[in-house]
Amino acid sequence: IAKMCKSGYAKTILTTNFDMLIEKALDDEGVEYKVYYLDKHFKNIDFNEDIVKLIKIHGSIENEKSLITLMHQVLDYNAREIRRPIIEHVFKNGKHDAVPIMGYSNSDKFDIVEVIENIENSDIKVYYVNHANDDDISIENMGWRIGKWNDNPYKKFKGNIINGKTD
Repeated sequence: IAKMCKSGYAKTILTTNFDMLIEKALDDEGVEYKVYYLDKHFKNIDFNEDIVKLIKIHGSIENEKSLITLMHQVLDYNAREIRRPIIEHVFKNGKHDAVPIMGYSNSDKFDIVEVIENIENSDIKVYYVNHANDDDISIENMGWRIGKWNDNPYKKFKGNIINGKTD
């Protein structure tokens, strides 16, 4: 991900991870970036600014009070509405053509996945990298199920599911 940012292929990283590993990778690659992890940050993201934006939608270990780990926090209507424009930017309104998704389980059914499933008429392509145990790489149409998930939140999008070992 950091190498994609360094090469100019990615300007926005949306993650549910709390840890600081993406920051470390960006630092190691010498990438300039801004981190957003608080509600007050989310309201002020300038997607036109020419800097990498790391959006930690469930908070950061950097500030333990920012962490969203409990169901009542995930279900909080105000918090979900503050995050909705970010998800819509990534999957519909942004000026980019494609969204690669790596290492995401699609288990955030009540906040992130709900917004994605309700997006209509997006021209953005989604490329979902799905970890599989065999050494062969396979590419499936986006309408298929993803791994153990029968529901595919990206089925309305153009793009592909890429299955292969990600270790």
